[in-house]
Amino acid sequence: MTAKQPRPQNPSPAVRLNRQIRADEVRLIGPDGKQIGIVPLAEALKVAADAELDLVEISPDATPPVCKVLNWSKEQYLKDKEQRAAKRRQQADHEVKEIQLRPGISDHDLQVRAQSTKRFLDKGAKVRVVVRLHGRLAGRPELVDVVLERLLELVSPDDPAAYLDGPASRSGNRITQMLRLRS
Repeated sequence: MTAKQPRPQNPSPAVRLNRQIRADEVRLIGPDGKQIGIVPLAEALKVAADAELDLVEISPDATPPVCKVLNWSKEQYLKDKEQRAAKRRQQADHEVKEIQLRPGISDHDLQVRAQSTKRFLDKGAKVRVVVRLHGRLAGRPELVDVVLERLLELVSPDDPAAYLDGPASRSGNRITQMLRLRS
């Protein structure tokens, strides 16, 4: 049975860490961000080891290469965290949420749906409002306008920031309308 192999410390081949650095001398930037100067690689590795941090080659093409003493795993974590946040913001721009209503919806249920709609719109999502008409109500599509007006009044009572986008589409007993927030 083989022993568990440690994960490589540096997954990115473009960045060299610690003993992967090949130069004889490096321009060293300390853990506080101040430039120490041009020092031999062994001394730079000692400075990083004394600070219990990593020596990272920042600019390999410079003469001599620029290296910085920092916590590489923390830097990677913060970079990944920032990328995840940017991805979430980007997804929110394209996200479409859906709420379903019926013409006979009670006031309380409509208020709950309006609160959800406000929350979705505040996060930057579009809201697809689906009004389902059952039975005899399928012959009375004018009731859909009444329900949508009530919803809009609850979502933005004073300043009509939310608006119905485009014409409603009908598919069987479902009437669909998009709701957006004015920019």
